[in-house]
Amino acid sequence: MKKVQEIEDANIEKVTAEELASLNEKINAMNKLQVQIGGLEAHKHDMLTALSTLNIQMQGIQKELEAKYGAVNIDLATGEITYVSDNKKN
Repeated sequence: MKKVQEIEDANIEKVTAEELASLNEKINAMNKLQVQIGGLEAHKHDMLTALSTLNIQMQGIQKELEAKYGAVNIDLATGEITYVSDNKKN
């Protein structure tokens, strides 16, 4: 049985050590990039969640200000209020 295995092993064709090293190098580089992309996607998800949270908070502040001052524009540099006039014409 051992002689049959030795004959089969002798007939197996292989790539060169350099070709195998090149393949493994490229595969390892691809795997590393895929891990990095996964990390970036997770970070992107966290950032989108934070943005959504801030948007919800901003909407809450806008509702509070509208309840207090009515329909206004606020200069973000000075805090000056400009009342919005009704532009509808009858």
